[in-house]
Amino acid sequence: MTSSDEPAVGGEIARALVVGFAVPGAPRIDQRAVMDGAKLGITEASRAASLFGRAVRSANVVCDSGLIRTNVDRARKSGVQVIVSALGYPATAQLVDAADAMGIVVINAASRSNAFRRSRCSSMFFHVEASDAMYEAAALKSGADNSRITLWSSQLEKYGATQLNDRFASANRTAMSAASWAGWIAVKIAWESFLRTPSGDAAGIARHMSKETTQFDGHKGVPLSFRKWDHQLRQPLYSLSRDSEKVTAEVPDVGRLSGDLRDLFDSIGDGVGDSACSGRSW
Repeated sequence: MTSSDEPAVGGEIARALVVGFAVPGAPRIDQRAVMDGAKLGITEASRAASLFGRAVRSANVVCDSGLIRTNVDRARKSGVQVIVSALGYPATAQLVDAADAMGIVVINAASRSNAFRRSRCSSMFFHVEASDAMYEAAALKSGADNSRITLWSSQLEKYGATQLNDRFASANRTAMSAASWAGWIAVKIAWESFLRTPSGDAAGIARHMSKETTQFDGHKGVPLSFRKWDHQLRQPLYSLSRDSEKVTAEVPDVGRLSGDLRDLFDSIGDGVGDSACSGRSW
């Protein structure tokens, strides 16, 4: 797949997407869940890649203190274009500094930190995990007592969610959690962006992810896209009953609201005026 508007670097087209998984040496349960979702994403992307004469591979990038820059450099030398991060705030900050310097895309699948969205400006840094500001706004909009807001639920059924939950459960013998979904969608986004980037390099992948016209299907029933000003993924969140874990509401409820979908999603979380990255040309 080629295009005339983005020439391949050096006349070569990358035939393989290499995704790095950023984890600490001793990952927590939720960090392992991110990686379980990402591994399902790698399996599914690999099957699709074979139809296009491409390949998808993964590599671990151990991100313990003192090892991050060294291991990111090692990942770069092994051909990694995208790193899916399951790290907390301090380690992710170090990871992004190192990856920026080496021209690698980082997709944050774990940290909710508002600071990343508001002041950590980078053309190569994206967020599939929702921000603290999004969770707080969704909780206010849902107005439900005795509930919690989540990115995903294993009880979701519509828009292919049942099939995704079943595939994950079959592969991992456990239910798909919000963290698992974040890992899965991160790899799916990386693969689809790689496929639509003629050169297949990290910069091209980031440009595709940033385009206003780019959309992704996360089995949430609406097209997902990244905000231009903070690279946060626009998406609905879900209110779950703390007693039964049943989904009690979708926030925003796109089925009951009118207007532009992106404007509706931008009503939860930071707006364009909340980020120091606003107005930057990615």
